[in-house]
Amino acid sequence: MKKQHSLILTLVLLFSANQNVTAQIGTKLHDIRHDKFLNFFSFDTTKAFRTSAFVVRPFAPKFKKSITLEIKLGEDSVITSLELGLQKGFLDTDWIAARDIAKNFLRQMTEPRDSLLINDLANQIEFVIDRDVLYAGGVPKLPAEPTADYLAFIGKTDSYTKQLSHTELQIKNATRDKIPWLTMRLVLIARTGAGK
Repeated sequence: MKKQHSLILTLVLLFSANQNVTAQIGTKLHDIRHDKFLNFFSFDTTKAFRTSAFVVRPFAPKFKKSITLEIKLGEDSVITSLELGLQKGFLDTDWIAARDIAKNFLRQMTEPRDSLLINDLANQIEFVIDRDVLYAGGVPKLPAEPTADYLAFIGKTDSYTKQLSHTELQIKNATRDKIPWLTMRLVLIARTGAGK
């Protein structure tokens, strides 16, 4: 039990230390290889440059079967899609670590201008009100009712899609090899015109 708390604390510190990250979607893979969130996952950027899509898993053996990150690249190795996959069993049993990873994926991989659009979802993921948890610093004001995107996150609905500034957030509940998974995908929306 002590080992588990130590690992969770390490994850919280790792992700919390990286609050001022620029958006990852639309960025070249080479430019973000030292990002703290992405460094939680094990991947060789030299191998990654040779393919347009690849899946990586965390370094920590405990999480290898429970978490995936799919990265899709476009022209010039620009990241066009990031999909975080969380095994539902992991979300249920190791919910503090799973929710911390999901919350940080949202907060760190979206553009700063989209922080208000994902804030309610990220807060509902982070501040679980139906569990006995003490939060240092208190809990921010949460929506009176669970939002549609959060209902998809907790599996009450199958899916949800939300348009952000230059990306689309897609949340889906599905199965992989007969195992229930939650996926959260950020997809770059093609920009047109002079403001490309």
